Amino acid sequence: MKKIIMWLVVVAVSISLVTMFSLSGCKPEVAEETTAAEETTAVAEETTAAETTAAETSVVAEEEELYIVCGLGWGIEVMNYAVYGAKKAGEYLNVKVEVTGPTDIDAQGYISALETSIARNPTGIIAIPMGAGETPLLQEYYDNGGLIASMWNVMDYPYHVLVGQNQVNVGKEAAEKLIEVMDNTNFRVGVMTHVEQRTSQERLKGALSVFEQYPDIKIVEPYIEGGAGMADAFANSTSYIAANPDIDALLALIDYPAQLAQAVKEAGIAPGKIKIVGQGVAEDARGLMKEGYIQVTGVTGDSIIGFYSVVALHLLHQQAINVTVDSDKAAGIIAAPRFIETRIYWVTPDEIDTWKHPQTEI
Repeated sequence: MKKIIMWLVVVAVSISLVTMFSLSGCKPEVAEETTAAEETTAVAEETTAAETTAAETSVVAEEEELYIVCGLGWGIEVMNYAVYGAKKAGEYLNVKVEVTGPTDIDAQGYISALETSIARNPTGIIAIPMGAGETPLLQEYYDNGGLIASMWNVMDYPYHVLVGQNQVNVGKEAAEKLIEVMDNTNFRVGVMTHVEQRTSQERLKGALSVFEQYPDIKIVEPYIEGGAGMADAFANSTSYIAANPDIDALLALIDYPAQLAQAVKEAGIAPGKIKIVGQGVAEDARGLMKEGYIQVTGVTGDSIIGFYSVVALHLLHQQAINVTVDSDKAAGIIAAPRFIETRIYWVTPDEIDTWKHPQTEI
């Protein structure tokens, strides 16, 4: 009996020792293996994450959208409206919008700015039709796959979309508005324009087509040239008024009605004696309207023009609309409107304070 009990004790001790050695010797090796596996997995995950981040950064850099509004005359109120709209579109779409070009009507400065802009290879360029020799530059950019929006008017260079007005119709409306203000068709009128600028030429064509219907409306030439900016416009207006103090009306087909009105005021002519119809709602024009020197002015929705120029090019770049099932065959198909026409509004002195002036918000 004693031998049996002793044998059981030996067996029990042996089992205990085996269990102890198993716990103290083998288990740490399993833990170390598990830790190593976890570390390997973590390193792999970190590497994958780093590679993914690098890839994403590369894609963002490659796909960054940059639209450059390249023009001239940025000191003119109408241009500031367009810039305001373009920048608002950039904020809305989360794309980059830059503006470049001279502040005055400097054709060579415009060409230089355009050359610099194209060299940067932006996603798209929003150009202003000036007839300053920009066509070869924009043609090459277009042929190399660049996107082009033309603001205000059609030009000889290629473009994907034109955003603006039919400028002939703008001129017609201006002439009709002047006849309405005069309340007769027997008067002498001086016309301010940019003689060599495409948009102004189109507006003049429209105005003349209306005046030609009334033989008693006499245009007193020469045309008042807007020149390179407000200073030129005022100087030319002053000279014209001095030579034609008995003129009945003045029609500004460009955005310098204030310069016409100021010349009339400084000539000592009473408000309203010479009726003025203009374009634009710049701050200097607002005060002269309230004084009675400007009877009505046109607002052409220029902030909308800048806004939709960027939007249209962005949608084209993103290929938001597919028009064929075969992308290769769609290469020459442009899924965008050829022309987005904005309205023109005619504003009187009692309405002028209701019109926003984006120049102060740029």
